[in-house]
Amino acid sequence: MQKYHKQMQEFLLANPWMSEFQDQLSYLIFEECSSNTERDLVFHFLRSGKFMSQQAYNSAIGELVREAEAMVNRYSQDIIVVATSIDSDPDSSNELIYAIKIGLGRSCLQQRIKPINSLNSLKDAIKKSGIKKCLWIDEFIGTGTSIIGRHKEIMTRFAQAKITDVDVKVKVILSTEEGLAKVKAAGINVESLHSIRKAIADSFGPSAMEYKVLDGMCSQFATEYGNEQLSVLGWGDSEAVYGRERGNVPNNVLPILWWGLYKNGNPRPFVLSRFIG
Repeated sequence: MQKYHKQMQEFLLANPWMSEFQDQLSYLIFEECSSNTERDLVFHFLRSGKFMSQQAYNSAIGELVREAEAMVNRYSQDIIVVATSIDSDPDSSNELIYAIKIGLGRSCLQQRIKPINSLNSLKDAIKKSGIKKCLWIDEFIGTGTSIIGRHKEIMTRFAQAKITDVDVKVKVILSTEEGLAKVKAAGINVESLHSIRKAIADSFGPSAMEYKVLDGMCSQFATEYGNEQLSVLGWGDSEAVYGRERGNVPNNVLPILWWGLYKNGNPRPFVLSRFIG
């Protein structure tokens, strides 16, 4: 067990903010894992995933602000920066748009950049302002289907309202490689500051025995948790491993890291936080 204690300390040294969850991590590795094969798989997830500190998140917000400023300079036009939330329900893009608004308060271009809270407000904002250069921002792209669907819906609304020549760029902090490729293939101008690969398929192959190992580890979990249905590989089989300090992990992340309920009804200590409505 000594090597696993060492590996855990190395992980916590590289990600000091995760020390808050050291007890939960220890439980996963030394209590829940029943074999070294399972422990090796957990440490593979920890090494290959993306764990973002608040400082790194703040730096990414700064990059999004600079992207907005660059678009103003590139086009010599005012722009709209919009959260990719489709409505007023709180999500990570709403948090981002507020943080960007604070960042823009220190920008000499702030009068030329209009932040708005949701895609539902975009049509009216364009009609009112005449601004047609848009930067859509979000924290995370998983499978890519959500942003593709929202882009299609909003562009349809524009067409119905006879709004033409709208230029949309999507920029996110993190994306799965697969999801990013899917969004690009749909013809959407999209960039991601960081990307992650599939935790098992891209390291061990699509038929790897690690899938059976993970399935066995999750066999003790309840199949429902709040309004979530258990998907051992994460939503859309994304196989994502991502956590952010003070953040809410997307359901694309492997449930081994955030699922909070055993099938016997007992609560399960979880490493990463996800709000379950």
